[in-house]
Amino acid sequence: MYTVDDLLYRKIIIMTFVAGALGAIFSLSHATQAGIIIATPAFETAYVSENNPADTDTTIIALESSGVSEEVFAMRVLPEISAALSHEEKTRTTIPVAHFFDVPFYSQFRDISDAEWQKRGCGIASLAMLIDFYKPGEVSADTLLDEGIASGVYQDGAGWKHQGLALLANDHSLRGVSYDLSSKDMDTAFAQLENALKDGPVIASVYYTFDPKSPIPHLVVVSGVDNDIIYYNDPSDTSGGGSISTVTFKRAWKKRYITVRPLLSASIY
Repeated sequence: MYTVDDLLYRKIIIMTFVAGALGAIFSLSHATQAGIIIATPAFETAYVSENNPADTDTTIIALESSGVSEEVFAMRVLPEISAALSHEEKTRTTIPVAHFFDVPFYSQFRDISDAEWQKRGCGIASLAMLIDFYKPGEVSADTLLDEGIASGVYQDGAGWKHQGLALLANDHSLRGVSYDLSSKDMDTAFAQLENALKDGPVIASVYYTFDPKSPIPHLVVVSGVDNDIIYYNDPSDTSGGGSISTVTFKRAWKKRYITVRPLLSASIY
């Protein structure tokens, strides 16, 4: 038979147990809302938070209200490293990488033997660059000049006919196409040129030395464009690999160009 003191003692024990259980549930609920999760390695249970990070990689059981647990991995990250990573994410920028085609260089003065044609050899030297780009050793500038003269590609007072140069490329099992965008505004024309340069280098019609005041027509090979820079080979220079701003190029470009590409392979059905 229990005395009053015994019953009172048992009541105190039960109330203490209930209070402890409610406190644990309350703490767990707030810990989950605060982003604190329970680490359950093989031998111990520990609370992991920003103020009490795990010392080693630990398998974490993330408690969810649905009662379903999901395994994730915890790794200690020092506050200063976390801040640096956050700053890097905010300041990270994409740096464009320049892209242009490595086109072999031909000089209209060095690679054309006939002195009479050297000053007028920009079109032939430019075409020789593109043919050699796709077919190394296919033809020399002198041979290509003879072919051009025989085909009537050069017109006195006007220079090299663009369509004629394209046809010369066709004679060497390549696909030459001439484009005249003079009726289009500069932005539209230049956008088309940029698109063509994705597939390969082109021959562009410009004013000599990229000077819009020059009365001399000229042809150069444009090998690429990137980050407002045009990369080119000018046959009147002593070497290739030149570059100018797109602003300067647009002032000198006549909105005409020639593409030379490999022939498309025939499909077999």
